[in-house]
Amino acid sequence: MKKLHILLSLFVLLFISSCDEVEPIPEREPITGAIVDVEVGGSNLPNQVYIDLSTNTSMAVTRDAWDLGFYSGEQFRVIINGSVKMAVKASSFSSIDEANLSDVESFLSEVAVGTFDAANIAFVDNVDGDLEQTAIEEIQVDNAQNPVYFVNMGYYVSDEPADLGTFIADGEHRGIYKIQIFREGETYKLLYARHDDNTHHEVIIPKNTDYNFSFYSLMNEVFVNVQPVKNAWDLCYSVFTNEFPGYGTYPYPDFFITNILDNTLVYSIEEDDLSPDFDEFTLEDVDENLFEASQRAIGSTWRVSGGPNNPPTVKENVFYIIKDPNGFYFKVKFTAITNSVGERGYPQFVFELLQ
Repeated sequence: MKKLHILLSLFVLLFISSCDEVEPIPEREPITGAIVDVEVGGSNLPNQVYIDLSTNTSMAVTRDAWDLGFYSGEQFRVIINGSVKMAVKASSFSSIDEANLSDVESFLSEVAVGTFDAANIAFVDNVDGDLEQTAIEEIQVDNAQNPVYFVNMGYYVSDEPADLGTFIADGEHRGIYKIQIFREGETYKLLYARHDDNTHHEVIIPKNTDYNFSFYSLMNEVFVNVQPVKNAWDLCYSVFTNEFPGYGTYPYPDFFITNILDNTLVYSIEEDDLSPDFDEFTLEDVDENLFEASQRAIGSTWRVSGGPNNPPTVKENVFYIIKDPNGFYFKVKFTAITNSVGERGYPQFVFELLQ
């Protein structure tokens, strides 16, 4: 089984290098503006949606379709899927086949999202998107320095529609895996298994520098196309593992992430008597000093949480200025979070190019 996976991985590597080259994005005039209905998919929030303003295009992927993202830059960094509440902790084991988890219940109560324990922030990736602070340490050249990790795989997307104004993001729990990751030249070598297995799978993960990450599903044992080309998206809608200061991690719905790895920058404006409103704001009003290099620059600040029979609402007096990876400036204002009957999971925004 191991040899088969290695052969398949080498085939994928050769295939990607020879057949999956991405054509460079041609220079073009950006879209001057549009109304965008984000295809989240309803109250169980099934999709992550990547949005490019300059072309008014989007790409959706089911949240539980991927588990790990392998960075394609110079560093060897691996991210986990926070949209399904994954969490990870290093073990003292150096061999994945010998690694065992004796107390599953204790592990799941500690290494999890939403435990209201400030210490659990160590088991998830940095909430601002800093790749120097991933929950999985940077992969080392010396294999002896790369421990076995146990992974709380989080939850499948729920298939149960929620009551009006609420959301049900979590379905069944996805179990616990163990993983170990090595460097093999300029590729990653991933070893993985269910936490109680004494044999494992192996797969080679190539770096594709047209993208920020190569994504892999442990559950389905396949590569997954998750993000667009790295400089061809600005915003991503997702359920998000965020930090509640003093109480650790917590799942946030209706979260908009910015593409900081490719220098998408954002700042917010509250409409008042001292600033131009959305319609009046022009390119001359942009303040370069206000841009934030955090993937949480928008986050959940665009909406007011709701509850049972009390649908959430958008903040009508807030809009955002976005500078995309190609240097174009846009103003963005959110106009909806529910559909016409109050069902959550139908965000909408309007944007205009500043020129």
